[in-house]
Amino acid sequence: MGGDFVLSQKPGTNLNAGFGTAIPPSNLDIFLIHMQIQDVFFITPCFEILSQFIEKECGPDGIVNWDGDEAHRKFRKDIQTIYDWWHNSQKDYKEVEEILWAEHKKHEPTSWFSPIKNEDGTPKMGTYTQLYTMDLQFEKEESRDIHDTLMKATNKLENMYEEDINRRLHQLVDLRMGMWT
Repeated sequence: MGGDFVLSQKPGTNLNAGFGTAIPPSNLDIFLIHMQIQDVFFITPCFEILSQFIEKECGPDGIVNWDGDEAHRKFRKDIQTIYDWWHNSQKDYKEVEEILWAEHKKHEPTSWFSPIKNEDGTPKMGTYTQLYTMDLQFEKEESRDIHDTLMKATNKLENMYEEDINRRLHQLVDLRMGMWT
């Protein structure tokens, strides 16, 4: 069963190094670092600025009377909702994701890739590298079905989480002018 993309392996790299290594590990590491940077240096600081504002300006020592009028009450409620999500609700996504990945580990493929062969059966070579295709192999067909179901569930959860983050970031951007900390 072949995949729909080809990947090139550099000599000495291990394509079965871990889940999802459809990119040679040296490039995969760079990709993962890039994704972590996006979260650490963009998303997290946005919500941490909100957190500092709530904790400094909205507590008992804050200087604003948040009950002074309807506009202040609405603003306070809106930022509190985002704050509560950041500190509580979004953790639910991560907990469910960890459960899905733990179950997924029980049904991982025994092999992720296979070499592409020429018509004469010899390995097909690219420039200095052997070419591979995604070819998931499982000990039991039942594991393939469970793996596929878990991957769909994990992808759906991750998409929901990303949509939620984007929606909250948009809300935060809309409210930023009212935060001065």
